Amino acid sequence: MAHQIECGKYTVERIPYAEEQQELVTEDVFIARIAPLQTSRILQFAGKSLPKLDGIEHVKRVKRDTRAGNTNGLLVVLCQCKYLDRSQFDAVVQDTEWADLEILVVKVPSNPPYTSAQFEQWSQ
Repeated sequence: MAHQIECGKYTVERIPYAEEQQELVTEDVFIARIAPLQTSRILQFAGKSLPKLDGIEHVKRVKRDTRAGNTNGLLVVLCQCKYLDRSQFDAVVQDTEWADLEILVVKVPSNPPYTSAQFEQWSQ
């Protein structure tokens, strides 16, 4: 990964940042599968009722659900699992319009990618 440049009789070598050499570190988040028309309402609910996302600003909050041939659904990151366990999360969602949503726990990168190789690894 180091780049070398010849400069007269010297060879200058670029020293990579520590972030460029870091391995994939992930953390668990709660996500929900929703219809596109529910997006603003569920984001308002998450903003008022769930802990704020902390340190994972590089992760898209809302993205298309491309799994299982789904072309119309969205996946929404609701909350990091380090702030609420599943029973606490279910207690917050209980008795709301979101109680029947399919909630999943998925892993997301804890840090943003700094190199194209990291981006490729983390986007899988």
